[in-house]
Amino acid sequence: MNIRFIIQVAATAVLTFFATWYTLPVLKAKTPGLYGVIAGACGTYTKAVADVTGVDVAVVEEKINRAADTVEGKINETVKTTVELKEAVVEKVAEISAPEPAPQLSQQQAAPAPPKHETAPKHEPSTTVAAAVVVEEEPESFSDPDDPRSALNKDPGYDWGVVVTNSYFYDDNMKITGILRGGTVIERNGSIARNDGTVYRCYYLINREWSARTVNIYSRDLVTFMGKYEEANKEQRDIIIEYCELSGKLEELRAKLIEGLRARNPYATAYKNAQSERGDFDTNLRAMDERIAKAEGPERMELIEKRRIFYLRGNNSNQGYNEAKKRYDDWNAQNVNPNMKTADMLNIENRLKALKPKASAIVPGL
Repeated sequence: MNIRFIIQVAATAVLTFFATWYTLPVLKAKTPGLYGVIAGACGTYTKAVADVTGVDVAVVEEKINRAADTVEGKINETVKTTVELKEAVVEKVAEISAPEPAPQLSQQQAAPAPPKHETAPKHEPSTTVAAAVVVEEEPESFSDPDDPRSALNKDPGYDWGVVVTNSYFYDDNMKITGILRGGTVIERNGSIARNDGTVYRCYYLINREWSARTVNIYSRDLVTFMGKYEEANKEQRDIIIEYCELSGKLEELRAKLIEGLRARNPYATAYKNAQSERGDFDTNLRAMDERIAKAEGPERMELIEKRRIFYLRGNNSNQGYNEAKKRYDDWNAQNVNPNMKTADMLNIENRLKALKPKASAIVPGL
């Protein structure tokens, strides 16, 4: 028989015996029957070993117990090592799986400014959804910082001109809408031929901004030039604008002076009342004429008679108006001198005289 085989069988038997001996307490608790059979076999094995070796049974049992204790210690140590290794592996896996905490930024780093421009690579689709970056563009500037007469918004792009002195402007129905001061800059976009003169459709510059809509202004109230306002010669432009501004200001001061003098007229109230009565009379007379034009037959004849009576009575009112007006005008003629001037008016006239040669060289007859 092969010696190696015998040794392997003996070693297997010894290990089996030790394992069985170590697990006997567990079997005793859970399976008493099986425990009895195995315990008996172990006892027989121990006695046989003692008989073969000539060693006392107690000594054999002591050696077996000592060997079992050694095996138990090795098993416990292996189990402990295995548990510790498992815990270490679990802890390491947890560290790897946990997300890294966000770094704490300083107050200056907490809100970095977004880039002004971000352009994605061309022809390369991106799977990342990025937050939109709003880039505030500076508004386009139309004004010259060194030119106080430049416009703040875009030039309309038509031939420009200037209002010579304070003048009315009109809507599309040629109804007076307001007054443009002398020196107001305009750009004309088209014209309208009328029996009483040519009317230009104009944008106008006010508070350094071009109007959004056009108004109608008579050509006789303007001096006009070729080209856009923003392209005009600044020196000549400023001379004409200043000259017209002063002309309008002088006219305004003269009107205020005369109005103040006329307010002292003792016949002003009577004349104002007579004007109001005359206005009412004229309004009623026009309304009666309209009714007569639409009426027929007996109704028409009746309206004509009423108008005749109303007109005769109105003659008395008309006569009262004429008398009130005469007294008012006579007083003004004696007390209101249209050539009177204040100190401001004299200063403006002196400046106009200084500008006159330059202005006339640019616009003859101005």
